[in-house]
Parts: sequence; C-alpha cells; structure tokens
Amino acid sequence: MDGPLSAFIFGSTSAFDTASGFDTQLNGSGAGFKFNSLLLTGNPTISTTGGEVNLGLIAINGITSGAPGGMLTFAGIRGLLLATQNGPIILGPEISFSGLHDINFYARGANSILALACDISASN
Repeated sequence: MDGPLSAFIFGSTSAFDTASGFDTQLNGSGAGFKFNSLLLTGNPTISTTGGEVNLGLIAINGITSGAPGGMLTFAGIRGLLLATQNGPIILGPEISFSGLHDINFYARGANSILALACDISASN
C-alpha cells in the first residue's frame, strides 16, 4: 500500500478521516476485506497460520448484526477494524465481542451512524 489507509480502503481521504486521525491511529499491517454491506450473525472461522493477526472488515453501505448472533471472538485475530465507507454501523444485543486485544469502529460518510447495543470485552 502506498499512501494513507483511508485512500486505499475508501478510495479517497476525507476531511473527517484527517480530523479523526484515522490514518495515524491505524498504521500497522493487516488483512482486509471489502463488502457492499456486511451482516454479522455469528462467530467467523479465521485461519491466521503464517499470516496477519489484524483484520479489517469494510462495508460500503453498512454493517449490521442479526440472529442467531452469539459471542464473536474472531479467534486468532489481535486487532479488528469494522468500518463503513458511507453507511451506518448498527450492532444489536444479539452479538457480543470478546477476547480481542483491540477493536475499532469507524462509520464514515454522510449516511454514517454508529449505534452499539452489543457487549464488548477486550483483552490486553
């Protein structure tokens, strides 16, 4: 990657990205996946053997949660970024996060809303 993370994952760097310090706070290595939208309904299975331990899940239009839900540990992942390019992050009580060293939520754009009704427990 050559340049700011925001330009790489969102296509450009906004004034909000700069003012929030997005690019300076998230400056390590990691793997990322981009979706049109993302629905979190359960704990994913992730293989990190010989690979990255930081993961970014980026959605263009929004990240939400749904049933059946449960505890999301993202086993093998140290740091998790949940970000939207131009949409809300709305996570309900049907999911919870546990065991991550750090977790970052970043709702960006004119349609951004950050609403967290889920439990979050981090480790160090």
